[in-house]
Amino acid sequence: MNNIISTVGGKDRADYLRFMESVPELKGEGFVVQRSHLRVEAAFANNRPNYKFELFPNATTARPTEKRLNRNDMFCITRMALGIAKFNPVTNAYGNFPVYFNPDPNFFLGVPGTGLPESECLNAVYNATVALKSGTTERIPPFLTNVFRDVPERGYTFAVAPQLRPEHGQQDNIPWFELEPLTIISGQEDNTILLDLPAASDLAVLQGGINQSAAAVDTRNVAVFLLEGFVVSEGATVQTRFNTY
Repeated sequence: MNNIISTVGGKDRADYLRFMESVPELKGEGFVVQRSHLRVEAAFANNRPNYKFELFPNATTARPTEKRLNRNDMFCITRMALGIAKFNPVTNAYGNFPVYFNPDPNFFLGVPGTGLPESECLNAVYNATVALKSGTTERIPPFLTNVFRDVPERGYTFAVAPQLRPEHGQQDNIPWFELEPLTIISGQEDNTILLDLPAASDLAVLQGGINQSAAAVDTRNVAVFLLEGFVVSEGATVQTRFNTY
């Protein structure tokens, strides 16, 4: 019997049923199927437009706040989100900063001596393209990252004046982008997300590292892809390649 955890009615249930129908090998085999999330990251570098996010375990590139797909598992992606956050490699502070879904100038506040400020450089992240590959096979063709941008009614500030939302409130309300059709990936494949920023962009302070007075600081910027869907424990052995459904 298949077990499923935290699946409710509506679209979640419909996605689950469609997923199970698309992989009939899972039925009646005792696989554990449950709703789950993946998180993969790539640190920005100034003037660099192309980034690769590895969904498979790799001790060389893994970051402390990531959650990658186990080699033995299968994952059905139903939703995606793209956020940006800070981290401090000097103090080893990786999990102490919220994830934003737009380059809020009150948080990404670096201003260089010349050129665009940090928040405007980060606008390129939401004018880019994203794709997903399994090895060399394109699973999700490139599409625009504009769909991931979510600007709250008022920006966050660290001032005393009250805001309409709490300073980090958006972290609890992830602006998911629904994937149609669903995409199923096997942990036995080298699955990667590719983010390509526009070449004609000012990316001079994309990585952060400066404050509003152009003074150097230790914090840096990182792109964060969040994936929601269903994980099948030990399901990667059912098939090695999957089509979209």
